[in-house]
Amino acid sequence: MRKKHLNIRIIVTDSPPTFLGKRMIKKIASTGMMCTYAPLRALPYVMHDVTKVFIGASALASNGAVIAYAGTALVGMMAKARNIPVLVCAETYVARVQEA
Repeated sequence: MRKKHLNIRIIVTDSPPTFLGKRMIKKIASTGMMCTYAPLRALPYVMHDVTKVFIGASALASNGAVIAYAGTALVGMMAKARNIPVLVCAETYVARVQEA
């Protein structure tokens, strides 16, 4: 089977205290895909190359609320300001979220 040559570059942003992006970037790099690791504070410097944003989340509520780690909202707002599509990847769909 012949491999297709796709021009895909992945940028993983990360923030403390969990630094989950470090594990993700190792897995992506092991596949041979071109990838970049950047701390969350470097987001404005890497956004000029971005065409789509994928956000990992714990849950997605029926009202559109996304339950995710700290810094996720910042990534989403910066993408929205630049008219970049944001796709949320979540395992759980919550039918109703109670307001505090």
